[in-house]
Amino acid sequence: MRYSCLFFILSVQLTISSSATAQSTSSAFKNLYDSLKSSESKKEYPLAAAQAIRLLDMMPADDLDTLYVQVLKSLTRVYYYDGKRDTAAIYGEKYLRSAQANQNLPEQAWAYNFLGLIHKNLGLMPQAIDHYLSSIRVKAQLNDQEGLSSTYNNMGILYQDIGDFTNAREYYEKSLTIKEQLGSDKDRLANSLNNFGELHLAMGLYDKAIEYYFKALKYYEETQNAWGQAATFNNIGIIHSEQKNHNKAIEYFDKSLFLSESNNFKDLLPKLYMNLGKVEQELGAYDKNIEYLKKGLAIEQANGNPNGVADMYLNLGVSLCDHGSTEEALAYLRQAREVFSSLKYGKDIANVDVEIARCMIKRKNYPAALAQLAGALKTAQNNHYLPVEAAALKALANASNLMGQYKQAYEYYTSYTLVQDSLDNVQKSKEIAEVQSRYDQEKDKAEIQKLYADQINKELKISEQKRNQNIIVGTSLLLLLTLSGMYLFLRLRQHRKQIQFEKLKTRQLQHIDQIKDQFLANTSHELRTPLNGIIGLADSLIDGVTGQLAPKTIHNLQLISSSGKRLSSLVNDILDFSKAKNKDLNLELKPVDPYVVADLVIQSSNILIGKRSILLQNKMPHDIPLIDADENRFQQILYNLIGNAIKFTDQGKITLTAEKKEKTILFNVSDTGIGIPNDKLDLIFKSFEQLDGTETRSYGGTGLGLAVTKQLVELHGGSIGVHSIPGEGSVFSFELPISQLHRDELVEHSETLMKINTIETEEAPPDLLTGEQTTSGTIESSASILIVDDEAVNIQVLENHLSLRGYQVHKAFNGQEALLKLQTQIYDLVILDVMMPNMSGFEVCKKIRETHLMNKLPVIMLTAKNTISDLLKGFEVGVNDYLTKPFSKDELLSRIHTHLRLKDFYKASDKFVPIEFLNAIGRNSITEAKIGDFTNGQFTIVFSDIRNYTGLAENLSPEQNFKFINGFVGRMGPIIKKHQGFVNQYLGDAIMSIFPAAVEFALDASIEMHHTIHDYNVDRSSKERASIEVGMGIHTGPLIMGIIGDQERADPATLADTVNIASRIEGLTKYFGVKILISHEVYLQLVDKNRYSFRSLGKIQLKGKSRSITVYECLDAERGDIYQAKLKTLELHNRAMKFFQDGEFAQASVIFQKMIDEYSKDSVARYFLTRSLKYLAMEEPINWTGVEIMAEK
Repeated sequence: MRYSCLFFILSVQLTISSSATAQSTSSAFKNLYDSLKSSESKKEYPLAAAQAIRLLDMMPADDLDTLYVQVLKSLTRVYYYDGKRDTAAIYGEKYLRSAQANQNLPEQAWAYNFLGLIHKNLGLMPQAIDHYLSSIRVKAQLNDQEGLSSTYNNMGILYQDIGDFTNAREYYEKSLTIKEQLGSDKDRLANSLNNFGELHLAMGLYDKAIEYYFKALKYYEETQNAWGQAATFNNIGIIHSEQKNHNKAIEYFDKSLFLSESNNFKDLLPKLYMNLGKVEQELGAYDKNIEYLKKGLAIEQANGNPNGVADMYLNLGVSLCDHGSTEEALAYLRQAREVFSSLKYGKDIANVDVEIARCMIKRKNYPAALAQLAGALKTAQNNHYLPVEAAALKALANASNLMGQYKQAYEYYTSYTLVQDSLDNVQKSKEIAEVQSRYDQEKDKAEIQKLYADQINKELKISEQKRNQNIIVGTSLLLLLTLSGMYLFLRLRQHRKQIQFEKLKTRQLQHIDQIKDQFLANTSHELRTPLNGIIGLADSLIDGVTGQLAPKTIHNLQLISSSGKRLSSLVNDILDFSKAKNKDLNLELKPVDPYVVADLVIQSSNILIGKRSILLQNKMPHDIPLIDADENRFQQILYNLIGNAIKFTDQGKITLTAEKKEKTILFNVSDTGIGIPNDKLDLIFKSFEQLDGTETRSYGGTGLGLAVTKQLVELHGGSIGVHSIPGEGSVFSFELPISQLHRDELVEHSETLMKINTIETEEAPPDLLTGEQTTSGTIESSASILIVDDEAVNIQVLENHLSLRGYQVHKAFNGQEALLKLQTQIYDLVILDVMMPNMSGFEVCKKIRETHLMNKLPVIMLTAKNTISDLLKGFEVGVNDYLTKPFSKDELLSRIHTHLRLKDFYKASDKFVPIEFLNAIGRNSITEAKIGDFTNGQFTIVFSDIRNYTGLAENLSPEQNFKFINGFVGRMGPIIKKHQGFVNQYLGDAIMSIFPAAVEFALDASIEMHHTIHDYNVDRSSKERASIEVGMGIHTGPLIMGIIGDQERADPATLADTVNIASRIEGLTKYFGVKILISHEVYLQLVDKNRYSFRSLGKIQLKGKSRSITVYECLDAERGDIYQAKLKTLELHNRAMKFFQDGEFAQASVIFQKMIDEYSKDSVARYFLTRSLKYLAMEEPINWTGVEIMAEK
């Protein structure tokens, strides 16, 4: 819009010109300006700069001329993007002055922002910050919220680059908040989320980083932003690379690489090659790393991107140096320095100097290394490049140590640790600076006192009369000052030692605390396995696994089970305490109805009362507002408080109430129990604190329940307290935040869930294959389950539970035994323990997934650990589900039933959408597939069709038709699969199959299918049924496979001319009367053509196609005498075809007739004989090109 206004101004200027010469000049001016804008948009920066300079020469320097100002703006942009940042800064300042002269605030805001960007890339961070702040000030004055968001984002990037993560986060949050308020498009929101991800990646907070990346990825996928997806896949790959999870890293880098190469993202490809190279080097593939880096360098050079070229030089230099090729490394590093110097990138120059020095140290050229490092250190310190400063100091310490300069090495290393500490902990560096300041002050005092003593000595020389007296005084003062200085020095040294001692002591205490927590967690985990056995065996005996038991025995078993569950609850308290303390507890917040949850907890807690006279009451209002809480943890809070109240109450009542506050709900749990002494109220929520010893023995407990409860409340953003009167009872009160969701909205949602749950729990779903109702026993009784555990007790518990449901149970006592069983037997599900000798459950599952997909063989993992890292590790190796010991029988059976149902569903879905198709588009099951999923590549298509099906079908009933078709395709499908292909579609009597691998697989499958059809026809003949004739066309080429459709219906689809051509080639088989025809493209890709026998049928132009194709008959589809006859006449055929294609129809007809004489059923010879005679009979000569034109499809 702005440029169109400029052209209007220009046209006015042209209009007022009176002479023809002026009009001609103005026209040239306008054309040149148009060319400038065009060059700029095409990124032809040197040409654009020349055009802009020429425009400035053609017009007077007038800051009030709008067009003059815009040309300055273009020059600023052009020089910046061309890598000439110094020149860009000069014109940027000119542009800013012009905008100020015009009092044009929007242009001033743009100028300040762009100058900030320029100075940042020049390494002039203070100037960059000043410009950004000026831009923010002007944009705030204009209330330009979108512009503010952009500059806040730039400030975040700057602070992130200099290692100030606190400020970086603050500015990123400001930028994102504005975007959310403005309702910015999803791509802009995703960009901000990506920046948050990069910030947390730089801070080493990988979990948070990957969380932000996946949020960004979701937006990019919704907008189908391929660049955004590629960039985010790359970033996720970096996280896995940093964590040494190389396979995952390569997986995400490959996803990014596919999108980048498909869309020619030249800016991303070099970064990807660099990242892939790093992974390969860590895997020991040094040559691959160098290969990737050189590919990236070539792209950056072709892009004309000096910054990228320099980065590649730097990485090549570092890699070569690390591998010992120091001479070649130095050549690359010096080239990198040269480019960075031309770009005025101070930070990068210093960084390269450090790497050059590291390489020189390897070559034992220590003096040169020290000189290089001195320059790098000075640049880093002057510009506050803390990471580079740390690297330089560390290298200086190393070089000094190797040179034998140990004192200097120690000083450098001390400085390095200070800088490194400041990167990790700003507070720590402040503390050290404070100690240093005190030392400097004391030192200054000593210097002043020493100068004063010198002055006294001078005065002593002036007065001879007072010499003796002054000497005594001076000596005394000097001695006093010396002693004072020594005292201060010793005190300071003692103080510094004290600080170091306190820090060491703190670290030791922290370490001891970690050991204690780890001991608690490990002990708890170890307790879970025997607990699982105790509870599981008791429950299975109660259920009658060994037959009917006496009532007394059942009662005793129930006591065992109840005690085990109580112990399990205590173990869980210990684990929750440990998790909360280490900030590992994660909440899943959602709107929760507190009344419903409280009612459930009270009903479940009644069993704890036993025979005591206690009344449990829920006096919450039914319409109490919803709260934002983790429902499970809210239940845990109530269970702990109510359980605690029951424990210390012999009779009376326990009441639960709730009261609405401004933004929270205040919950009260009151009891009429023994109460809490006043001196214990401050300790009640602390870990391991209980009442006195007698009461502890009476009431039991670990002293962790209330500590965990307090931590859970605070995690929700609430608070908890207690009021108690000894002998009368206690009131525990806590607050949780009110939800924004209204109760009516939750009711509708809950009703929907109830309907869904009713269907799942009360009515058996239809069988996926028959459509009939089935009971769970029918499905489960035939299921074969493999249990893998080294604990015999655990296996027995599982076997007891499963055998009661009729499952077929198989056992393996270690990972190796399980893998051997899986090679020889088929199982429906695997239950796998994590902790086993020699091979862990993770390793076993990883091996299983090499041959069994997740939806083909579900794996449920049993673990005594339920940490997030363990869960993630399990899911990464292909675990379907987790059960934490000790588990309940009902939960175990429910999950097994669910996974078996899912397995049946996937099995049924595979019949409609081939799993090979889903895998090709990057999905493992039909439930993961989305509209728009696709892949493209080189595939071979086999199209087959029953040639005489219409005639056969006329004599068959509908039922017989289906039986006949299913009998035919039922024979063909397994052959296709055997040769690594898959049936993409059954089209009535036609089959379209896809072969992702070599063309030989498609051809071998087609030959075997024809041999099977031959045997099938022999069988049909014996029953006096007509034989079937099948034609097959084979073509290879590019193919796009993906999911198409709308919101209501979707289908797998193949989009490419390859399918069409394969279908047309199959259609040619009926004209020539042959079984298999292949295209020239298939023929060319055959590695060993001598394995087969072919004869060319020449060039054919299919209907609707402008280009001809060459087709070949594959004789191997024939058998016995027919094959031998065609092979015998192959030389005659080749001669005849040569004459035919050359237009020598008379000679061709003679040879084709000879072929027929030798084998009368040769339909190909008969076809070409007929065509030759037809062409000879034409009165006018035809315009023959050697290509047969087909009039029909």
